[in-house]
Amino acid sequence: MKSCYRSLLATASAIAALASAASLNAVTVNFAFTVSGGDVTTVTKASSPTGLTATVTAWSTADNGANWTQESITQNGSYGMGVRTDSYDSHTVDNSSRKDFLLFSFGGTSVDVNSVTFGYVDGDSDFRWSVGNSNSLSSLFSSGTDVNGVSYDPVTFNINAGNTLGQYLLIGAKPGDTNDRFKVSGLNVSYSERSTNTPGVPDGGSTVILMGSALAGLGLIARRRTAA
Repeated sequence: MKSCYRSLLATASAIAALASAASLNAVTVNFAFTVSGGDVTTVTKASSPTGLTATVTAWSTADNGANWTQESITQNGSYGMGVRTDSYDSHTVDNSSRKDFLLFSFGGTSVDVNSVTFGYVDGDSDFRWSVGNSNSLSSLFSSGTDVNGVSYDPVTFNINAGNTLGQYLLIGAKPGDTNDRFKVSGLNVSYSERSTNTPGVPDGGSTVILMGSALAGLGLIARRRTAA
């Protein structure tokens, strides 16, 4: 009887541990922002088959993040996306006058931003990036990390070594400089999603049934021992 009791208890514990470990899957997504076309206010990319979306808007500030103006996104094919503040402005993310930034929103999903790719660099590519769960541009700006870039393209930067999770990414030309000009062509992110079809692992319904059977068996043994 004790042997049977221990066996059922071990089975229930194993099922619970397996279900917990398999309930989340790590998914990595590459977004390519390489469409040609005119200036737009919003760019949205959806990852297939995961369904994760990245919606991009363009912004600029002239006073180190206190006030912001929404701008147009330039679409430059394989070079990537830039920011245009007026008809005389360049088609890059730059800091020649106002400080240009791109804001990425991931549809309420917290992601780990692994890397960003610049398909075009003119001059230099020093930049600031920030990840957070608030879309406050001023907050993201003030908490950002500056990276010294390079003068060639294309180039991919691995960022976010601390694996900070957030629903928003702000990236733009480095404040305090005036010669950084680049276009963002790609983004690599990771996130966790619920597993629905993990081979060899019971789904949620099966797990509940199996755990219920094991616990019922434990209850039956307990009642028999009490009756005895």
